[in-house]
Amino acid sequence: MENALNSNFQNKRNSDGYKPQNIPKALKVIQGNFNEESREDGLPISENTANNIPFNQRIGNCYVHVYDFEKAYHFYTNILGLKPAWTSNDNNKPLAGFNMEIGTGFIIVGMPTKVTPLPYAAFHFQCTNVAEAHRYLREKGVQVTDISEDGHGFEFWDTEGNKLHTMSI
Repeated sequence: MENALNSNFQNKRNSDGYKPQNIPKALKVIQGNFNEESREDGLPISENTANNIPFNQRIGNCYVHVYDFEKAYHFYTNILGLKPAWTSNDNNKPLAGFNMEIGTGFIIVGMPTKVTPLPYAAFHFQCTNVAEAHRYLREKGVQVTDISEDGHGFEFWDTEGNKLHTMSI
């Protein structure tokens, strides 16, 4: 099984004591193939500025709110293999940020009271092999749905009941 993290990080711990785990190649975050020319209106992204639209075509961060921060942190680092870029030490609202490919960040936010998880997946994690990712999560005891009829993905839940999605693109 190939390690999803750069070999320079293997067997090393960061300041939070995080040590990369071997995860299957299927769960590696893969780079998309976004093409600026593929916008529906035919304008390249840079045209937003010329048209006085103050937004670029990029998601900055995705947030998942959790009550049991340590349990969720373990899930995202040890099960999904995300490498923390930073964490906060604020006991009232702990945070952990993960740098994903292509600039989008992923942040888990510790909440002082239980939060109602979203009943739908607000985003998806890309994978390279749906069947391998499905098998891996099931072996780790993660609740998963069946693979979709088209074979491109499935849904699963984190330790807080947040519905997540993975698909192969």
